[in-house]
Amino acid sequence: MSADSAHAAPEVFPHPFTQESPRAKFLAATANGHALFVFQSATLPFTACSAAGPVRIEVNVEGVHFAKAAVKPLRLGIVPEVDGASIRFTIERPMDVLLELDDRPALFIFCSGHEQPDVTPGQPRVHYFAAGRVHEAGEIEIGSGETVYIEAGAVLRGCIHARDARGIRIAGQGVLDGSFFKRGKGTARHPILLEHCEDVVIEGITIIDPSRWTCRMDSCRGVRISGLREITRGGGSDGIDVVSCTDVLIERCFLCTGDDAIVIKAIDVHAADGWNTDIDNIVVNGCSLLVMDCGSALEIGHELRTASVRNITFRDCDILAVHGHGAAMSIRAGDRAIVSDVRYENIRVDHYYAHLVDFRVMRSRYNRDPQRGQIRTVHLKNVRVKQSPYNAGYSTSLIGGYNAEHTVEGVVFEDVYLDDERVMCGDQLDLHVKQAKDIEFR
Repeated sequence: MSADSAHAAPEVFPHPFTQESPRAKFLAATANGHALFVFQSATLPFTACSAAGPVRIEVNVEGVHFAKAAVKPLRLGIVPEVDGASIRFTIERPMDVLLELDDRPALFIFCSGHEQPDVTPGQPRVHYFAAGRVHEAGEIEIGSGETVYIEAGAVLRGCIHARDARGIRIAGQGVLDGSFFKRGKGTARHPILLEHCEDVVIEGITIIDPSRWTCRMDSCRGVRISGLREITRGGGSDGIDVVSCTDVLIERCFLCTGDDAIVIKAIDVHAADGWNTDIDNIVVNGCSLLVMDCGSALEIGHELRTASVRNITFRDCDILAVHGHGAAMSIRAGDRAIVSDVRYENIRVDHYYAHLVDFRVMRSRYNRDPQRGQIRTVHLKNVRVKQSPYNAGYSTSLIGGYNAEHTVEGVVFEDVYLDDERVMCGDQLDLHVKQAKDIEFR
């Protein structure tokens, strides 16, 4: 064997979680014949591996009878083979998918490309958490120029916090377990909380079981979040909260949340520090989103205590499902902000229940400003929505201003389809309109 082939990455590398980690009792999985550890989070099970090419997945379910199976996102066109209690399918390259049984989430399969760590244990300004262990870390404070690296197969129990830092990175293919901290006043922690940071990278890790919003950024600039996975449940378990930030890119994330999946807000908690800024240039690209309990998939609001929220783009995203009373796409302008230049492009909605769109100037229990704002120039283009028996007679869309001075204006629906039916009027969406004008269908 040559030196090169001796050091070649294996065809499939199951992530080596320790036996201390909770294992799913009724599920077993393999990838190209390699046994995978099926990790039982408090929400749903997942398994993780790395690969360089096509992967044949086999899942065996013990003691569960099901009539059908599906692999999401549906746009992938993966049709699983069902043979008794076994399900088999192939992913053509490393990717993240959800296996559903009888329309219910059953198992997340997170398959990454092979990664060689670019940092080492003991390296200065590196917090390195090695594979095959559960690290009871508690709260980790990081400063400028520091990296947290969670190796594939490692579980870090705790949270990561940075304040007024530059050039920070949170990376790896391991797990950040937020259940180290319990829900409740004084005890809950965000698994990731970044305050007034710049030049930030978050990539590759999986976050499970938070006690507060999962990944929160306050008054940050120049942030890239790539390949983040999350599995959460319950109210208040938002996925990614972009709070009073500018120049943020969120790409290729796979989020299962109990509350809002990706949400843009402005909260004046740092007003005394002079950190609060208007929100500008936020891009969400290529993400898959599943909202289990409440909240919306792609949300702006409710808290918008700033003058301006603009240049927001949601592009090429798969909304796997939005259950409960949330919306697939929502702008809830509850404070004084003028929200403008928002685009939803190439969005696929596999399932929603309450609302497809909910664009409103409003006041709610989350809002503090005495005056209301406005919504201007929203463009939905190439949106494909699958309908189910749960939609007819139940699902609506909402576009509404607060009063004659605080309105919604300039909403364009272009190439929006319900199944194969192109939407050319509001009646097709069961659209309810109040204090809004210039709504156009193309």
